[in-house]
Amino acid sequence: MREERAPMVNGLDGDRASHPSDGSRFDVVDVAAQAVMVRVVGDLDLVTAPQLATHLRRRIESQPAGTAVVVDLDECGFLGSKGVAALMTAAEDAAARGCTFSVIGCRPIVLRVLDITGVRDALNVTPA
Repeated sequence: MREERAPMVNGLDGDRASHPSDGSRFDVVDVAAQAVMVRVVGDLDLVTAPQLATHLRRRIESQPAGTAVVVDLDECGFLGSKGVAALMTAAEDAAARGCTFSVIGCRPIVLRVLDITGVRDALNVTPA
């Protein structure tokens, strides 16, 4: 699978000059014609989770049915309840659009949060 890098999007509102205050960033990678990956670098917390939610919603809305939407959390150091909610909403949006949704690269601490909240299976999670 050939990976084409899209420009880095900080703040996830499409404004490349915007930076979350904690240094988190979100890297959008179009992997193939029918797949898009969003890499999360930093924390998904009260501040950054709404930004991710907005970005994922826009990405999903712009994809045709059948697209695989993948969120890579390999470089996510913290996943708060707002981050979990953002991922669940994105999974529901993807399903409604006819897209698949999965989360990959989860560190043990992130997996623990997903297990405790009971959403690991619903998010189609693959550990790191």
